[in-house]
Amino acid sequence: MRLEVMRLKAQIMCQHKEDTEIIQTYLKELNIEYYIASKDQGFHMWNMHQPDFLIIDEHMNIDHNQELIRRIRKSEFNTHTYVLWIEENDHLMSNTCTNCDVDDFIGRPFSKEEFKRRMYSAMKTISLVEQNFIVYALSRVFEARDKGSFGHLSRVSALSKILLEGLEEDEKYQGIINQRFKEDLMISCQLHDIGKIGIEDIILKKPGQYTKDEFAKMKEHVIIGYEIIKSMKEKYPRARFLNMALEITRHHHEKFDGTGYPDGLKGEDIPLAARIVGLADFYDALTSKRVYKRKYTHDEAKKLILDHQGTHFDPVLVHIFLENEINFKIISEEHGEI
Repeated sequence: MRLEVMRLKAQIMCQHKEDTEIIQTYLKELNIEYYIASKDQGFHMWNMHQPDFLIIDEHMNIDHNQELIRRIRKSEFNTHTYVLWIEENDHLMSNTCTNCDVDDFIGRPFSKEEFKRRMYSAMKTISLVEQNFIVYALSRVFEARDKGSFGHLSRVSALSKILLEGLEEDEKYQGIINQRFKEDLMISCQLHDIGKIGIEDIILKKPGQYTKDEFAKMKEHVIIGYEIIKSMKEKYPRARFLNMALEITRHHHEKFDGTGYPDGLKGEDIPLAARIVGLADFYDALTSKRVYKRKYTHDEAKKLILDHQGTHFDPVLVHIFLENEINFKIISEEHGEI
């Protein structure tokens, strides 16, 4: 079955027909759906359609517009309508943005290029709001299920950031690690263990070592997680970070020598994001107390990481870990529940 991609939607509220017609033309080129609302229809139409954008101008009556935006902000729940205010006076524009929670403004007359730049910036904001809510909700569900892992996701994110910043200085990765890569990694790494929600409590919460069969069941969490993220991507195709989340969720237990799971990927065939999160996850799992193991010291974890350099872990990442081990230790010892 073919999935239909959900298009962005805009509510236009402009006094002059000429402005409305110009905006309609630009929105069509951006493949954004739109409808027109009068001053009196404003909140009713917003409440009925729940648009991604509200494009409004000062000629609709400033006091009315400010009250409309306040009502919208008060009524929003886990959503954010991006408000673009069209204005002619620069001083009034800045005051309006401050006083009634407008996201951006654009001066009249505006070119097609300027309008599109503002809309592309707005799309990025909307995407970030969507993905932050998705990740926050899922991570809280996971931690509620496995209380022994509380704080693990936040710590893995912090540790991954240290590795990422070190790797960014490597000339080899300067063309790969851009702002988009960093943003996607920071949010998607928090979903790496989401598949454990599908593991039975008798295994997930078992004290002591797993049997061979139990460990085989536990390893299935990477496939379960991958399928969860895959279904999310089908439902929310605009959430760009889910592409990286697919890689991390499935491959963060691969090993550099090809002996990991589930696909036995080797070396740089393992996605970079999964290699980064894999090392961060390993360190935090060792230095945290779990029902099945004691809490390892930093030095014990460090020794194990060094012992598995080039076999389990990317040697470049191990080198970055060593250069920043004091920061790893601080996160482990001082931020046990962040």
